[in-house]
Amino acid sequence: MSDQVTFAHVLQFTTNVKHKLQQMGSKLRGTVMTGQHVGKGAVPVEQIGSVVAQIRESRHSDTPILDTPHSRRWVFPTDYEWGDMVDKQDIIRMLIDPKSPYTEAAVNAMGRQVDDIIIAAATATSTVGAVTGGGDTTTEAFGAGFVVTAAGGLTNLVLADVWKRFATAELDMDREQMYFVISPREAEELFTTFGTTYTSQDFVNQKPLPTGALPPHLGFNFIVSNRLVRTAGVTRCIAYAKSGIHLGLWNDIEVKADQRVDKGFNWQLYVRMSAGATRLEQGRVIAVDVTNP
Repeated sequence: MSDQVTFAHVLQFTTNVKHKLQQMGSKLRGTVMTGQHVGKGAVPVEQIGSVVAQIRESRHSDTPILDTPHSRRWVFPTDYEWGDMVDKQDIIRMLIDPKSPYTEAAVNAMGRQVDDIIIAAATATSTVGAVTGGGDTTTEAFGAGFVVTAAGGLTNLVLADVWKRFATAELDMDREQMYFVISPREAEELFTTFGTTYTSQDFVNQKPLPTGALPPHLGFNFIVSNRLVRTAGVTRCIAYAKSGIHLGLWNDIEVKADQRVDKGFNWQLYVRMSAGATRLEQGRVIAVDVTNP
């Protein structure tokens, strides 16, 4: 069997998996900030707090020295892996096919994991550390003021409330890329709520009803996902600015295809990744707990 599988097949499988993972494996990877890191933990961004200008009281007065607040947001990696065994010559040759079921399986496995990492980090407790202080860190829980309760479903009033909370937090939505991750249940509600609107001339070119794609509303780009957490009839949707979540990659998608001597020289496909994510700042992420059947 080893004579039937060329090194080119292995390289092609690697290329196909990486291409698919970047293009279609994850729905959320392109909606957040990303960075490459090393070590046990990393600081994706140095954060500078707000300052207040001081009134100049007199001519030739001393230059004011005001303390500008600094802080760090930490992100830590977790290792993930996927593997499968190939033991038929005709299936082995399928590794060079971009539509290979093995390629699709690897794409789906890692894509789902990336989305799970991002969704979990959006409202998780974050690790924060000051620039000075000997590396001491503390934690920051997700603020209750950034949780919207939608007991009556994802209505237009709820969307307006989310928009207001971002604006109140002084997030400049005119300059930000805004995303709203919802489940198919919430998508159905929006189609029902805006069904009449979507047939108006304003939405003709976007064709939401024929295509099933929700157009932007109130500045939010909607993403339908089945990965959201649902507990006791409540789905936690998340709205966020791209600048609000960081995906750290210690080891981006790595693909291996090797023969296993202990498995009759069959070929084993293996994909691994080390990644983590964190919310970068309160006010850039809002959770929407939607109650629906």
